[in-house]
Amino acid sequence: MGRLEKYDTVEAMVDAAIDTWTGMLRDSDKFDKGNKAAGRRVRKALQVAKKEADHIRKFITAKTKKAGDDE
Repeated sequence: MGRLEKYDTVEAMVDAAIDTWTGMLRDSDKFDKGNKAAGRRVRKALQVAKKEADHIRKFITAKTKKAGDDE
């Protein structure tokens, strides 16, 4: 994962994930105009976005469980 591990808040992680989606938006426009390489970049970015979402979900679950243990 790497990219999101340096953040310690969900907000910062989501902000970084938004950057991934913003890049996809630019490349998806290029793909729609016929640039096949841009399509490959979008597919690669989707894999990254999937991993980022999974990392955020796991981070939230761990924080929730930790908060429950502290009670």
